[in-house]
Amino acid sequence: MLALLAATLIWSFSFGIIKQVLAGVPGEWIAFLRLALAASFFLLIAARLGQGGPRLRLGAIGGVQFGLMYVLYLKSYEWLMAWEVALFTAFTPIWVLLFEARWRKGSAPQVAHIAWLAVAICVLGAWLIRADEVDLPRFGEGFFWVQAANLCFAFGQVAYRRILVDRPDVQDASAHAWMFLGGTLVAGIFAGWRFLVGFLNSPIHAIESFAIDLQQMAALVYLGLVAAGFGFLLWNAGARQVSAGVLATMNNLKVPGAVLISLLFFGESLSVSGSSGEVARKWIGMALVLAAVLVAGFAARSRR
Repeated sequence: MLALLAATLIWSFSFGIIKQVLAGVPGEWIAFLRLALAASFFLLIAARLGQGGPRLRLGAIGGVQFGLMYVLYLKSYEWLMAWEVALFTAFTPIWVLLFEARWRKGSAPQVAHIAWLAVAICVLGAWLIRADEVDLPRFGEGFFWVQAANLCFAFGQVAYRRILVDRPDVQDASAHAWMFLGGTLVAGIFAGWRFLVGFLNSPIHAIESFAIDLQQMAALVYLGLVAAGFGFLLWNAGARQVSAGVLATMNNLKVPGAVLISLLFFGESLSVSGSSGEVARKWIGMALVLAAVLVAGFAARSRR
């Protein structure tokens, strides 16, 4: 439980850093660099531990949970503010429940019905948050990029727990080496393709868009070694020690923290115009999203 709490605190700062410090840097490039840093660190640990484990399966899981998830997740920043991205990750425990229900078919019908109710409440709340007339077209794209990333993250959590439940000999640090390696390869494919397409269109612009300064490099070190590396190690290590219901609930502890940090430390606002009506609508939307979290928590507890 303490490992999950520590991971949520670390991740709460990532949203604002990505939106403010790394603005303009291609998301695929950010994903590749942060995962490459994490992979290098954990591969050194794995070499010292000398453990094998199901490397190919772990690499495949990492390709989805880390590589594909980060590419999709970072894409959403083109349409959403950091606090909105953080809030829309509230869907993750619902997808965790649905994946678990799929694998545990005995309890699937009841859990699935409650989980889909939570999805509907979340969608309504998210729409209220993003229902500004001038920004309405951006809601669909940004929102659904986050949900695609949430699906990848939820799948990885459930698959990781299920693969290693019968392999207590494999330590989390060793397992993460192969997961981050798989994630790096997937993100590298996307980053390489984006650079190639940009280079063919405008070589100078492509090179300039992939350039990063010292402040951005420091941010990437934090995102790669601390948030991605240490944060995910803590998270998946904690995920092995708790039930699926607790894991689903803990997924959303980062949401209020990340929203507050983005608003207070990174200078974001709830409303572009600042009118009381728009702010009230956004607060109602956030309340509905958090209510959906409670519904998902009820589904988790009823399944245990």
